[in-house]
Amino acid sequence: MKQIGVVHLARAKNGIAPFEKFLQSYRKYPAGAPHDLVIVFKGFRDRADASRWEKAVEDIPHKTIHMSDFGFDLRAYRVAAENAKNPYLYFLNSFSEVLSNGWLEKTFLLMQRGGIGIVGATGSWESMYSNAIRDLGRIATTSFARRLSCLARVKACKACFNPFPNHHVRTNAFMMSRDIMLGLWPRYFLTKRGAYLFENGKRSLTNRILDLRLHALVVGKDGAAYDKEDWINSNTFRRSDQQNLLVADNQTRLYQSADERTKSLLSAFAWGDRAAVLP
Repeated sequence: MKQIGVVHLARAKNGIAPFEKFLQSYRKYPAGAPHDLVIVFKGFRDRADASRWEKAVEDIPHKTIHMSDFGFDLRAYRVAAENAKNPYLYFLNSFSEVLSNGWLEKTFLLMQRGGIGIVGATGSWESMYSNAIRDLGRIATTSFARRLSCLARVKACKACFNPFPNHHVRTNAFMMSRDIMLGLWPRYFLTKRGAYLFENGKRSLTNRILDLRLHALVVGKDGAAYDKEDWINSNTFRRSDQQNLLVADNQTRLYQSADERTKSLLSAFAWGDRAAVLP
């Protein structure tokens, strides 16, 4: 057993294309650190149903975990952590694509520093509560019914989300120690809302880590450590050309392929007024 386990989620519902894209990038860019590769096959009827996926990865040493599609991606991470005994675990969702040599080494070097709780490929300051307040201000001249609906949304978001900047490491690609993860991670996620709140709500994974007086870092291709106040300058998520991004996913691709107006809007959601001020 290696010190690091790399867990990749292969979900039947997403088809094989994202899995093949991940494997292509995994072969192209050496991880730079010894590890066990663990593939979580989620939502397949049986092992025969996953045979095409199994064949795609047969040339790469790996371990497998099979589970139902119940419980969203975050439950799959918990199941993987319970089964994989590696002291450190690096999680990659179904749409992850490695973009740089030494991606695992760069992450692990930061993880080994004292006082680090999580190291992710991307982070954001976006707040659903602040977004709701902004939307309310934009509809001053609309119908009473719509304003009432927006007021209800503001109230609900205030109860669930911190105002901007709402620091949270995104769970598309991140590393944690197994012990800390199992101590913080719920066993079940019964609703999509529950999973969403765990990523960026008041009791998010990042906030639970910060409550332990541990740091939440973002790492890019440059291997530098970006603490939460400096994530915007990492140029990894919805800023500039994301040129320092270490691991891509469907959301970073959405930004990359958008027109300039949409990019500006997405960047403003993530970083507020500072989004337009480039270094």
